[in-house]
Amino acid sequence: MSEDFSFSCGNGAYLIDVPSRKPSLALRMVKLLLTKVPLKNIPPIPQYLPIIRKGWERLSHLLPISPMAACTPFTLGSLQAEWVIPCALDHKATLLYLHGGAYCLGSITTHRSFLTYLSAYTTSRILAINYRLAPEYPFPAALEDALDAYKWLLTQEGEEPIYISGDSAGGGLALALLLTLKDQKFPLPTGAICFSPWVDLTCQLNPLRTHQDLRRYIPLLSAIANLYTASGKPYHPRISPVYGDFAGLPPLFVQVSRDELLFSDAMKLFEKVKQDNGAIILEAWQDMFHAWPYAASFLPEGREALTHVRKFMEKLSGCG
Repeated sequence: MSEDFSFSCGNGAYLIDVPSRKPSLALRMVKLLLTKVPLKNIPPIPQYLPIIRKGWERLSHLLPISPMAACTPFTLGSLQAEWVIPCALDHKATLLYLHGGAYCLGSITTHRSFLTYLSAYTTSRILAINYRLAPEYPFPAALEDALDAYKWLLTQEGEEPIYISGDSAGGGLALALLLTLKDQKFPLPTGAICFSPWVDLTCQLNPLRTHQDLRRYIPLLSAIANLYTASGKPYHPRISPVYGDFAGLPPLFVQVSRDELLFSDAMKLFEKVKQDNGAIILEAWQDMFHAWPYAASFLPEGREALTHVRKFMEKLSGCG
């Protein structure tokens, strides 16, 4: 976020282009590895999911934990949960974080490394949960779990601001939760922070905003969406929040790469929030991969993205 960026509290739609720069060695290596992964050939068949889930969790143990944050697991009702607490004496905010993974993958374990960096960079305590996954538990199970976690947060002592955050499907789930909170007249959070959010499970991507070499992944994306929507209607705002009403919601901060499949989703979201006279800052980064801040433990560009998140939160805290 540029230092001269003027954020108007509670309103306005701002599209910020973050230009390309000389990539770090880590970024070059990750992008090279991603070209070797044949995602289009991975069948989204439920019996493969346990293998993929375990594999991701094992790989995630290779990612270092920030020494500037500590993790404390606990049980929240029927959910596995974890507090990620910054080592700073006073945390400035509380985040409810909803992990990504296409609604059928991911966990606290897969995101623990990233969350320690997010916590340290934003001086925020983070509540992470293992919400129920599809296809075993399709919509609305994940949303129900997220709502229960948020309601529990409201009962906790503390006057610091609350944010909702998530990456990819977790980003979409965070926005679906926001819409649900508004509809059910719960107290709203201070803001929402989304990394490469998946907000349209109809998978109708704008071809003008989707690189030609990425379009071949759309059938895979659609098949995965079906695991979550099950008998639900993909146009429902609590499944595809881009079709919801963003009027009256707190400000959104979104980071996305212009070179990823979900750039079209992010632009749809930006235009919808702007149409509804809502508040959104969309950072469109060049030459990044999907949800790159997840790799903040070893990726300089991921840590830089987190400094932008911190600046957004600092600006928003000055709006009170």
